[in-house]
Amino acid sequence: MKLYGMIFDMDGTLFDTERQYIETYHKIADERGLDLPREFTLSCMGLPREKVCWKYKNRFGEDFDFYEFRGEMFKRVHKLWDDNGIPLKQGAVGLLDSCRAAGIPCAVATSTARDAAVSMLKRTDILKYFAAVVGGDEIKNGKPNPDIFIEAARRIDVPPERCGGVEDSRNGILGIRAAGMTSFLIYDLLKPDGEMLSAADYVFDSLDKIRDYII
Repeated sequence: MKLYGMIFDMDGTLFDTERQYIETYHKIADERGLDLPREFTLSCMGLPREKVCWKYKNRFGEDFDFYEFRGEMFKRVHKLWDDNGIPLKQGAVGLLDSCRAAGIPCAVATSTARDAAVSMLKRTDILKYFAAVVGGDEIKNGKPNPDIFIEAARRIDVPPERCGGVEDSRNGILGIRAAGMTSFLIYDLLKPDGEMLSAADYVFDSLDKIRDYII
């Protein structure tokens, strides 16, 4: 396989942060007596913030203050980051080093707002690997629409069909498939179902395993 660009999701793909988000959401929900099934929070992975808000209001009622709930989650997770740093996924730096050595430009395509994403990438010292960062606030139609992946490919000047895309979520892998990229699904918290498997060209449990397929 010859790929000329690589597009990466951020949370859950480069960073082991989805686990922290979900565990913290559930802790807050338990404290407040909210019935929040794990399947529900997993279904929100990779969605734009507005869609997640709609899902929470649909579950808990129109008066549910999702943004206060989300803000409390981030307050606690940011305290974890201040104390322990932002955790990188196994194999992230090695894969990015290999892409750099092979002259393959990389971009981030994340539902996180761009400024917040850049800040996280700087804190973990991996911003230097990326020629472009596209945030969810820069795109009208979020994942599973392909727009953010197509824009990321445009910014590194590589046609989408010549790019590989790496994701951990259902909505992300469907977006990569819709963009016409070679799709790599890295699963962890969310075990892939038939729809995700059909959208993925390659399925791995670690970023380490991608290196042999693109270099």
